[in-house]
Amino acid sequence: MASKKAKKQRIEYECESDQFSVISDDDECDISDSETDEYELSECESGEGESWSLSGEARKPFPTDSNLGKVNVNIPFLDRNPESIFEYFFTQELIESIVSHTNIYASETIKKKRSEGSLKTASRIRYWKETDCNEVKLFIALLILQGVVKKPTMQLYFTKNEMLATPFFRQVMKRDRFLLLLSLIHFTIDSEESRKENDYHFFQIVPLLNHLKEKWQEIYTPERDISIDESLLMWKGRGLSWRTYIPRKRARMGVKSYLLCESSTGYVYDMMIYTGESTLLCDKVKDLDLKGFNKTSRVVLTLMESRLDKGHRLFLDNYYSSPKLYDTLARYKTDVVGTVRMNRRDLPPDMKDKVLKPGEVCSWYRGRLMALKWHDKKDVCMLSTIHDGSMRSHKGRGRKAKMKPAAVLDYNKGMGGVDLADQCISNYAVKKKCLKKFYMKMFLHLLEITVFNSYIIYNKYGANTTHLNFILNLVTNLTKKYSDRIKPKINEISRIRLSSSKERHFMTFVPVSSRDESRLLRKACYVCRMEKKRKDTKYRCAKCNVTLCLIPCFEIYHTKNNLVT
Repeated sequence: MASKKAKKQRIEYECESDQFSVISDDDECDISDSETDEYELSECESGEGESWSLSGEARKPFPTDSNLGKVNVNIPFLDRNPESIFEYFFTQELIESIVSHTNIYASETIKKKRSEGSLKTASRIRYWKETDCNEVKLFIALLILQGVVKKPTMQLYFTKNEMLATPFFRQVMKRDRFLLLLSLIHFTIDSEESRKENDYHFFQIVPLLNHLKEKWQEIYTPERDISIDESLLMWKGRGLSWRTYIPRKRARMGVKSYLLCESSTGYVYDMMIYTGESTLLCDKVKDLDLKGFNKTSRVVLTLMESRLDKGHRLFLDNYYSSPKLYDTLARYKTDVVGTVRMNRRDLPPDMKDKVLKPGEVCSWYRGRLMALKWHDKKDVCMLSTIHDGSMRSHKGRGRKAKMKPAAVLDYNKGMGGVDLADQCISNYAVKKKCLKKFYMKMFLHLLEITVFNSYIIYNKYGANTTHLNFILNLVTNLTKKYSDRIKPKINEISRIRLSSSKERHFMTFVPVSSRDESRLLRKACYVCRMEKKRKDTKYRCAKCNVTLCLIPCFEIYHTKNNLVT
């Protein structure tokens, strides 16, 4: 009984504190129009303070910026590979920062444990050696690969059990070293004062989040259609005062983020983590004071700050929509389409009580804004700055054609950007269930988003590959580039095998030099050369005519068939 009561309280808390707050009629937005051109909205066109009318027509969309949908960074054609694009986000400076903070945190942890006498004899941290950039990149590559290779625990990735073994992980990094890095990796070093003033888990992830957001926005400009919605990262652990319960999400309990995504691809352009009362919301966007707006409107305007006046068409659900927000976005040349709740302020007074028959639609107009009510299986309420109440024929999967409002059809097409991103990321999500530190879980989530954004950019450059192939190529290239433990396989090079294993082979000297007959000629050993080593020898096989070291290359060459040419 107590659990049902607690669940009900959590739902009520989200609805009351997160979704909207009451605004008095005296709270007005301080909006000053700094530009004057043919698309600037007059007071009459903006619709603020006007009454609703039943007559109106569709509005002309705002002109779009010429850079929409373009990659802003000109990576050379030969360097347009998965790891180069990924390393544009995870830059060398970021990796060096992670290495520095990890080494500092590890040394401080060891000193603290020794002073407290809690450093156990069998503890992995006793054998800690300072990490470097190459090792951190290999560590990240293995984390990415865990999104494809699913196993219940971290230790099983390094097991030698024949049924469960994945030798690649052990080839790249030892198990104890990987687990040690997983427990010690840090992104900033906080003081006691910062712990008191800020939440420790959020404070840890802020530098990484800010860096990645800057890179996401720097490399690519989203297309005209974008959407804002919530995403939930599952977290059931304690220690976070800003956990949220959203029953309609798959995770239900966790940490909420607000995402601004491209509608067609799901590219994550901006992200804001909900941290309760301390959520980082702007107080002013351009020349607009946000004190008179409720929390959800401030979320939208904060995420849209860099995209205002660009001619975007923004899609919102009823969690954010309100006539006041739509009028404000229209002042900054941004079209908006979305569903709306009937308890929002400034909606048509007779909209809530209007009774409609199935398939019937009614629309109201005020300035540039249109409010629509359509009865399908239930009443659907919409707001739009570019539509009217016109209907279009639509045929669903295996269904007959049906007439639906144009605003509803465009909304269904453009609102799925965040859901598309969540779906693609969840297909190859890194294992996070066993992690006890929230900032590590958020780091892995940001890593997943960055890999997904890299995949979108890779295809924007003209490639045509799947998300899975992109991840596999990325991991392969990173490990080959930064690992000294992975050596090229000799059997990858074409060879001529021995006709019979019983043939006799004898060692002899390399022929003498024609210039000095008394001096033996030295040449590179074939086996050493295949292993990327440079070692000269004066011996060769008389039958195979192959230069070989006396020990052990002569034996290796003739006993292992896959090494013989």
